[in-house]
Amino acid sequence: CASVREWLVEKLDVDIALLDGTFFNPQAELGNVRNVAEIPHPPVAETLVKLGKKSEDEGKDRRFIFCHLNHTNPLCNPISTERKLVEESGWEVATEGDIFEL
Repeated sequence: CASVREWLVEKLDVDIALLDGTFFNPQAELGNVRNVAEIPHPPVAETLVKLGKKSEDEGKDRRFIFCHLNHTNPLCNPISTERKLVEESGWEVATEGDIFEL
């Protein structure tokens, strides 16, 4: 497939994709505990570049939702610049208590 989005939508035919949102970028602050580069989670910023913006063509794209957020991730803050970037791209950030119909 040419892209992650094409793979999820055309190859797998998903309605909803829950995407790893652990860290927003590779420079995430974890204190002196660990280096983010050593943790195998793709940064949200990198995933956004690969996904691009959601299509305005109704039905062409599916719901892509970032979940599993580290407590240091700015996406946890509903008014952060990073959260706004995700939402303006047409994608979502999961919140506690979300229910997904299968």
